[in-house]
Amino acid sequence: MKDFFISYTQVDRSWAEWVAWQLEEAGYTTIIQAWDFGPGSSFPVEMHKAAMGSARTIAILSPDYLNSRFAQTEWTARFTEDPTGAERKLLPEICLRKFPLPAAANFSAKSPELRPPPGRLVQSVLRPF
Repeated sequence: MKDFFISYTQVDRSWAEWVAWQLEEAGYTTIIQAWDFGPGSSFPVEMHKAAMGSARTIAILSPDYLNSRFAQTEWTARFTEDPTGAERKLLPEICLRKFPLPAAANFSAKSPELRPPPGRLVQSVLRPF
């Protein structure tokens, strides 16, 4: 079983790949569509296998992600496993500086030069609520 499934939309691919890269550099295993789904594979089947074959899901939040029907099925499937968040099965990573969420949310910048220090991402997936 992999540690993390990175859920994202294509417009946020570079951010998702950066997150996966940071986690893998820290010794974690990831499943990410850009790296792990083969050409011609069945997208819904691969998504299901990725979600079931990982301990946690990191959702790369953006307006596109929140409007995506595919993304909705990915995060809601994980949410139903852990609706209170006690097991931290669904972890949001926000990829825009201006986003209509509470101030307590984990804000990150989309531009590479404005991204958080690599260690901060790893610490945020490890910290308890």
